[in-house]
Amino acid sequence: MKKEKMLSLLLCLVMLLGICVPATAEKVTITDPFVGKITVDIPYYKDFYITKNPSKMTYKVGESFDISGIEIAGKLVYDVSGNVKENPLGTGVITGWSPTKFTAAGSQKVTLNAQLKSMTGSYKTFSTSLTVTVKEEATKLDPPMILLPDPPKIASKPTVTKHPGDEHLTEGGSCSFVARADDDESISWTFVSPSGKNYSVSKTKKEFPNLKLSGTTSEKIRLTNVPQKMNGWKIFATFKNEAGSVDTQKAVISVNAAKATATPTEKPTVVSVTPAPTVIPTPKPTVTPDPTPEPTPEPTPHIHKYDTALWMTDADTHWHDCDCGDKDGTAVHDFDWAVTKKATKNAPGTEVGLCKVCGYTTHRTVEYAGPDPVIPVLIAVTVLLVVALVVVGVLLKKNARMRRHHKKHHRDDDR
Repeated sequence: MKKEKMLSLLLCLVMLLGICVPATAEKVTITDPFVGKITVDIPYYKDFYITKNPSKMTYKVGESFDISGIEIAGKLVYDVSGNVKENPLGTGVITGWSPTKFTAAGSQKVTLNAQLKSMTGSYKTFSTSLTVTVKEEATKLDPPMILLPDPPKIASKPTVTKHPGDEHLTEGGSCSFVARADDDESISWTFVSPSGKNYSVSKTKKEFPNLKLSGTTSEKIRLTNVPQKMNGWKIFATFKNEAGSVDTQKAVISVNAAKATATPTEKPTVVSVTPAPTVIPTPKPTVTPDPTPEPTPEPTPHIHKYDTALWMTDADTHWHDCDCGDKDGTAVHDFDWAVTKKATKNAPGTEVGLCKVCGYTTHRTVEYAGPDPVIPVLIAVTVLLVVALVVVGVLLKKNARMRRHHKKHHRDDDR
């Protein structure tokens, strides 16, 4: 019975030591039935898969696939025994997908490619896929045609608001006539002879070649160098629109003959005095206002657009880049470390680190640290526990013998 207990305790000790000694990963040589002997570089990836679908799973024809929101993980072999664990990966390991743009409606399969470390230590392209829904793009309708109403027609003839007034002047002088009306579209002037015959502007110029006319199609007409023969003539304006025309009242032109100046001589001679020319005021030039300067358009502010599908890395950090050079999401690498060469007393070991976010890999040297101090402590505790159990067993056994001896002694006394 005592031997069985001791064997059980030793077996427990062996199992405890087996659990406490950590397994280390390193390069190992295995025999493949098809290839032969190959060297396996641990850790390495067997495959990768999608753990969370992208945020957008429904598209329209013509849209491009978007991986925003996707989460992936790889099947990582982390020791020489071939044990596999799920290792979260960043989208930086994804090198592309197909199709990039959807050209047909329905359920479309999208294949994602990623570069991961293979069992030989080199990087290999692994693939996985997901299915999205693509819908037809809605037909764009032309905007409805807006029919504008016809402009309202003028319902009545022009209304005269000012009639020209009579003018009195000396021959060779100047005069003006003004007429106005509402709702007119055009104006013309007409002269009337003392006999009542109407003369247009062109006929009047032929009748009086030295007469000068200006403003013949405006509200103000001006007559210059008026001859005395026009004394008693009349003038009126005619306003027209689509509804018809209307004439103003006739204004009378009164022209007085110029007075002659006599020079005293032996024989009186009649001298014709030419009237002084009427000074025509020079119209003031119209001041053209300076053009209003157009406001200078403000430059469009730059909006950062980071490429979330690609991680940029250095030895310490990873981040996303904008076209302008700005960085976003800069963070320190989060490495999973695995031993590739065990350190000994004579030579240091090496470990490979794989960033769980962006897939960046690095190596570091591990110095020999001697045996694990935990193991001797566990051995000492186990030995003490075994000794204590043995001592307790011996004491219990001795105590039982003493009790049996006392009981036998009492029975002999009773007899």
